Amino acid sequence: MPPRCAPSWSTGCARSTGSRGTGPVCLVHSGGPGIHPEYLRIPALEKHLTMVYLDPVGAGDSDLLPDGDYSMSRYARFAAAVLDGLGAPTAWFLGHSHGGFVALQFGLDHPERLDGLVLYDTAPVYGPELMEAATKEMAVFVRRWPDRPEAAEAGRVWEARMSGTLDVVDNTSKERYLGTLLPAYFADYRVTRTLRRPDRSGILRRPPIGGLTWRSAGRATGHR
Repeated sequence: MPPRCAPSWSTGCARSTGSRGTGPVCLVHSGGPGIHPEYLRIPALEKHLTMVYLDPVGAGDSDLLPDGDYSMSRYARFAAAVLDGLGAPTAWFLGHSHGGFVALQFGLDHPERLDGLVLYDTAPVYGPELMEAATKEMAVFVRRWPDRPEAAEAGRVWEARMSGTLDVVDNTSKERYLGTLLPAYFADYRVTRTLRRPDRSGILRRPPIGGLTWRSAGRATGHR
């Protein structure tokens, strides 16, 4: 990846980016929050856009926020500051999962700087409605795989977390919690796990991302 640029903010934190491709700028915000953006590499888009892969603030090469304010508007302000650092007045914004929430917030807070949205596997709401829908989907996942212990354990841990009987208080407990939930993120975790093996160069090969939704100038079209 090319050298990273790390603009500095009045908070004393840094926001790092790495870019690939040529053409109009497209900010890429990963899910999590805090997942490394490398999994969102999309070479097909890099042929037409300058894809700026963001390290979400508080993760990767970006510093923690001293005040702990990781609100959607704060994420959006950092994204706008990245554009300032790049000298780009506007950009496309591709967001996956949590990054989709940030992309939508960016559109609300900085509409004059948005060329279009690419929303991948995200939701139009962030709050109780989202958690309610996620709980229903987790129950469906558990019923789909009644003979798989990892599915039952994911459901048990999710229910405990939502009911407040499971505390996630540090990096160790968070890693354990997210690792237990991981199978629920895939249609068939056991099949997906066999696909995620390094090739001879040591690079993880992934199936191409599909089902993206493009929105520009009031139009929406499916892309696969």
